[in-house]
Amino acid sequence: MGEHETPPDSLRRARIQRVDSPARGTLSLTLRWQGETLVLVLFGTPRGPDAGLLPERPRGSPANAFAQKLRRTIQNGRIEALEVYPGHALCLQVERGEHRATLVSLGQEPAFGFLLLGPDGLVMASSGLPDGPVAGESWAPPSEAGQALNPDDLREEGARRFAAESKRSADRGRKLLLKRIRSGRKRAERKAVAIQADIARVASVEELRREGQAILGALHEIRRGQTELEAMDWSTTPPSQHVISLRADTAAKVQAEERFHRARRLERGAQKAEERLRMAEAELERLIQLEARCRALGERDDDDDALQELAEEADAAGVRRALQSLAPSPPGGKRGRSAPAARTSFRRFPSVDGLQIWVGKGGADNDRLTLDHARPHDRWFHARGCPGAHVLVKLDRNQGCPPEALLDAATLAAHFSKLRGDPVVDVQHTERRYVRKPRGAGAGQVLIEREKVIAVRIESERLQRLLDSELRGER
Repeated sequence: MGEHETPPDSLRRARIQRVDSPARGTLSLTLRWQGETLVLVLFGTPRGPDAGLLPERPRGSPANAFAQKLRRTIQNGRIEALEVYPGHALCLQVERGEHRATLVSLGQEPAFGFLLLGPDGLVMASSGLPDGPVAGESWAPPSEAGQALNPDDLREEGARRFAAESKRSADRGRKLLLKRIRSGRKRAERKAVAIQADIARVASVEELRREGQAILGALHEIRRGQTELEAMDWSTTPPSQHVISLRADTAAKVQAEERFHRARRLERGAQKAEERLRMAEAELERLIQLEARCRALGERDDDDDALQELAEEADAAGVRRALQSLAPSPPGGKRGRSAPAARTSFRRFPSVDGLQIWVGKGGADNDRLTLDHARPHDRWFHARGCPGAHVLVKLDRNQGCPPEALLDAATLAAHFSKLRGDPVVDVQHTERRYVRKPRGAGAGQVLIEREKVIAVRIESERLQRLLDSELRGER
């Protein structure tokens, strides 16, 4: 297969360390070559056989039977040649000790997929070729000579495919995020309408009381089983006759007390309903803004950082599963498989004193930060009276929180809350040991004891210094 001399810049003698099949029509071979680790990805698709070099191994499906066969046959072997026959096949010759094998990627309708050939050219195994050669049959490349592939071309092709797949993945993530933000907005709209209906029912308080008083005033007249009571309504001008519905199976006095009880309950709930409506409308406005920003991302080249930040804000706003499916994966990998392992549940910022400040990224992340990562003596912060991030100042045992670190942490707690943008924000803080999560509480909801409250005035220079100094990468 290609008797011409192999170029010195080919992948010849690269050792195959690992074989994977991250997705249908894709194989990845982790190579050790000239002191570096590379990943050779082979694509067997109807568009034609192709290959590319990536810096990292694509993640995806577990190894199928064909990949497992390759592991037994060519893993730990060395590449002798990598040649392409344009529009038809790509052949990878491997030598492992005294054994030789050839991996073939086919890309021509109706046969596209992979073949594993023994030294005699007979098919040992195949993948994705329902109408192609089967085990025991022979296969040979076209008569023309194959063209050797060099690493520079492979790197360029790998980068092109990775960039294209990243853009497609980011676009899928943006569309999915937009869909979930829309769903969250619709839920918020329904919630606001329901609260408005609760408030509207407060108008019936006086009527309930009038009916209750009328029933009590006519107890001596109401017969057992009576379903209506005619009474004068003195609240109208002129007074009018009013018909009150009664239940035949319940005593009249009990029905009067029920009306008084409902009136008291509606009055008590009126103030809470107004507060709930204010919060629901604020939540709705935030989701409307998030939806507009998500739409705007689609009108320009997607920015991964902006998309991730938007997803984290949506997650903090209660949009379910907002952080899923955003991170692009290398070609052939399944979207979202590799990202969760590298993602942390909190951001890290250095205080002016050199202490680390950790900030939760969302509701569930707040729980993980406070319950799993915090130590009892760490200082815990949260914007008072509104949803927001849990914030920790990491301290040694018996170490007090320095004033500057306290201001830095309180500033971040205010910034990563629904009160972002307010000039002054009340921030509560206590030791982590006095924070607990009650049974059945929602994501990020906790109870605190021995709290102190600081009214932090947001200093733009302090906030910008903190945001610019965010620590990224491994801890």
